[in-house]
Formats: sequence, C-alpha cells, structure tokens
Amino acid sequence: AIILQDKSTKIKLSRQARTYKNKKFKSEQKQTKMLHNSNNNILSVIDNITFDPSQ
Repeated sequence: AIILQDKSTKIKLSRQARTYKNKKFKSEQKQTKMLHNSNNNILSVIDNITFDPSQ
C-alpha cells in the first residue's frame, strides 16, 4: 500500500511538472510568435519605404 501511495504521488508530481512545462512552453511560443510578427511588420514597413515608387 505504501508503495502504491508513493507511486501515485510521483505520478501527481510529474503531471504537475508536465503542465508547468507546457504552460511555460506555450508562453515562450507566444512570445516568439509575437516577436516574429513584429519583425514581419518592421520588414513590411521597410519594404514600403524602400520599394514604394508612389512616395
């Protein structure tokens, strides 16, 4: 019984660790996505400045 109890606590802990990791990973992904988007915006602005003949 003690072993089983220990096992279930281990599982619980690893599950918590996994959700924490996932949350961290997701927020990091979001940040990279935002960075990527802002880079694209900057690039497109530069493109407009450089290549727009009407200006």
